[in-house]
Amino acid sequence: MMSETTMVLNTPATPALRHSGFGIAAFAIALIVGAAELLTVGWASVLVAAATSGSAATAQQNTIVGLLVCGEIATVLLGIGLAVVGLVTKNRRRPFAVMGLVFNVLILLGTAALMAIGIMAG
Repeated sequence: MMSETTMVLNTPATPALRHSGFGIAAFAIALIVGAAELLTVGWASVLVAAATSGSAATAQQNTIVGLLVCGEIATVLLGIGLAVVGLVTKNRRRPFAVMGLVFNVLILLGTAALMAIGIMAG
């Protein structure tokens, strides 16, 4: 007769679910673009402070800041897409996909808010 302990040991172990690769990529994009956004906003702030103190920022510097922000927005949209794919993928763990989606959306909304503030300030 088989004991209860032996029966538990003979049952096949269920494989642990792996993290979604798409979710990890979305989370990594959020971290990298978030840091890049902070640096870009800092650089833009330095340019504005320099312009108010008398030395005008060149058109090339303003163009570079604008292109960086556009590239960051495009990358955040890619991160949102990867997070959504990570959320709908079956048989995978989803915490990185959820964090990637939340952080990428927050970065997108923060960037839009900063752009709106800049437009209103003139």
